[in-house]
Amino acid sequence: MSGKMSAAWWRGYRQRRRLAGNTVRRRAGYVRPPRGDRSAEYALRRSLGVPTVPLLLPHLQQGRRLAFWEDELRLDLHQEAELAVLEGRDPAAAVAAYRAREISWLAHTAPLFSEAIAA
Repeated sequence: MSGKMSAAWWRGYRQRRRLAGNTVRRRAGYVRPPRGDRSAEYALRRSLGVPTVPLLLPHLQQGRRLAFWEDELRLDLHQEAELAVLEGRDPAAAVAAYRAREISWLAHTAPLFSEAIAA
């Protein structure tokens, strides 16, 4: 059989699994009881369509201004400035500190050239 089970084996397997399943549903004449009206229960649930927290940059939800930012760093800097305003910090200082943290890796790395690797 080369490791594969035949179709007859699978038919028997599925039949055994069905018989080993829920005995209540296998009863003759079994009808599932009606669930009733659940509209009041659904009305109490919180809707998932409404955001619970207001967006930091609502114009980005529709993607209207995202096209003007070509790189993610500028977007991150703008978000950092908005966050600093919400936290009561100076936005210019927050942006400068964030930019310094993001670009600091340049001071610790050097470009690898193919000539240097081949040597």
